[in-house]
Amino acid sequence: MLSQHGGWSVTAEDMTPIGVWSDMVEDNHGLKVTGRLADTNRGQDAYTLMKMDPRPAISGLSIGYYAREVENGTKMGDPRRIKRIDLVEISLVTRPANEKARV
Repeated sequence: MLSQHGGWSVTAEDMTPIGVWSDMVEDNHGLKVTGRLADTNRGQDAYTLMKMDPRPAISGLSIGYYAREVENGTKMGDPRRIKRIDLVEISLVTRPANEKARV
């Protein structure tokens, strides 16, 4: 579990996990994950940001992956379909690419 995809590896601290994922399962909605934040300053900071009122400062999830099998659209502008990936990491993020990817 990283924060903001590790901040693009600017420092070693950026790539230090803030927790661990304990369970992952694909359901009818997508990938469902369960995890636990670390009892560290960064883990506690992430927890505080997720619990802010009137709205959380961090409430999104995002994956880092390598596309291993892709099906391209037949016409210009058609979306590609990613059929197989290697999942590298899952991060807590401020703005997920998929608005439905939430904590």
